Amino acid sequence: MPNVFYCYRVNSKEAFFDSHEVQHFKVLRLKKGDEIQFTDGQGNLFRGKITKISSDVAIAAIEEVQKKVKDWEGKIILCISSSKWQRERLLIEKAVELGVDEIVEFKSENSVVKDRKIEKLKLLIRNSMKQSANLFKPVLRYFDDFQDFVQWLKVQNETDFVLFDFSGKKFRDTVISKDNVGIIIGPEGGFSKGEIDIFDSLGIFRVKLGDRILRFETAALTGIVIISYIKNRL
Repeated sequence: MPNVFYCYRVNSKEAFFDSHEVQHFKVLRLKKGDEIQFTDGQGNLFRGKITKISSDVAIAAIEEVQKKVKDWEGKIILCISSSKWQRERLLIEKAVELGVDEIVEFKSENSVVKDRKIEKLKLLIRNSMKQSANLFKPVLRYFDDFQDFVQWLKVQNETDFVLFDFSGKKFRDTVISKDNVGIIIGPEGGFSKGEIDIFDSLGIFRVKLGDRILRFETAALTGIVIISYIKNRL
C-alpha cells in the first residue's frame, strides 16, 4: 500500500493535516494537486488530492472513502508500566501493528522513568499506525500515579485483565470469558509486593507464559498474539 497519511480533522469534503504531516509531505516532495491516501484513525481510508500546503497545515479534497469494519468483538488493552524508552518504543510500535485497541501507560513503584512526554507517545502511535496501514488509531491513556491507574481498573467491569507473573497459571488453564481483554506488564524490576496484592484484590488473573525469563516487551507481544488468536483476530 502507498504511504498512508493521518488527518486530524475531516468533514464531508475536506481533510486537514497538521505540521507533522506537512513535514512528511515535504520529505516526499508532494505538492498541490498530488493524489494521496489518508486515514482519520476511525477505520476510514480516504483518497483525495492536496489543495493547500503551508508551513503548518495542509488540506486535501476528499474524492473517495472506504470504510473498514472490525470483524471481531471486544478490545485488546495493553497496560504497561513506564519503562526505558528504547524497549517501550519497540513494544508500542509492534503493538500498534498487531492492532491493539487501547494503550495504557502508568507509573509503578519500580518504574525507571520520571517523566514521560505524552506528545511523544501520541506521535509514536500515529507513526506506527501509518507505517502499518492500520486504519484504527489506538486510544491512549496515561496515569502519572499508580493509584489513579488502580481506580481506572476498578471500573473496567467489561474487561478481563491478565498479569504476567511466574507464580500464575498457564495461559491454557486461564478462563477468559469477556470480549475485552487487558494485558498488564510490569517494569524491568517487576511490581512490588504491595502492587501485586492490589492486583490480586481486584481479581486480576496471574498468567505464566513459560519457564524462560522474557523481557517485558517480549512478554507483552507474546500475550497480544495469543489473545488475538483466541479471539479470532489473526
